[in-house]
Amino acid sequence: MALPDTILTPAGNSAELMAFLGSGAVKITEADLTVALSVGVGEVEKACGPIVSRNLTERIAGGSRVALKGGRCSAVVSLTPDAGGSAPASYIIDGQVIASGDGSDLPTGVIVYTSGFCSTTTTPPWWAKAAALHIARHYWRTQLSNSKAPTIGDGSSYLIPNQAASLMDGYTLAPDGFA
Repeated sequence: MALPDTILTPAGNSAELMAFLGSGAVKITEADLTVALSVGVGEVEKACGPIVSRNLTERIAGGSRVALKGGRCSAVVSLTPDAGGSAPASYIIDGQVIASGDGSDLPTGVIVYTSGFCSTTTTPPWWAKAAALHIARHYWRTQLSNSKAPTIGDGSSYLIPNQAASLMDGYTLAPDGFA
């Protein structure tokens, strides 16, 4: 099966996800596998930010320290201040929080920064891959493979199983305003 290239299926290899789903997955379609895969990876990235490094853009309100919402900052690419402001020459980066290297306030404007745990050429972190596999399997078992209506206790009322939540613990993003 050819799947999109993600942290779970480099070069479209679906064997690992199929093995994780177990022998009951013989009836799974490529479309269902793609959906389960997208849900698993999407939920990990929603909780922890980008896994594979990429540039994110967001508007910041400025101040002595600014909490970024999209992910942990590994580098500031650019800061475009609103009219009348200027960007600092250097930055202090601490996870989701950035500050000016010279102690001045950051201006209000648009920031572009790099966020992620690995590059496109390095192996994704084990915890992200394992959490995405757990979520994909849970989603497939409770939503895609059920031909019956969901019942109480079958797991269909939640998306992230405890195993996946435990694997992401320590890597999840701070809630808005609490970084």
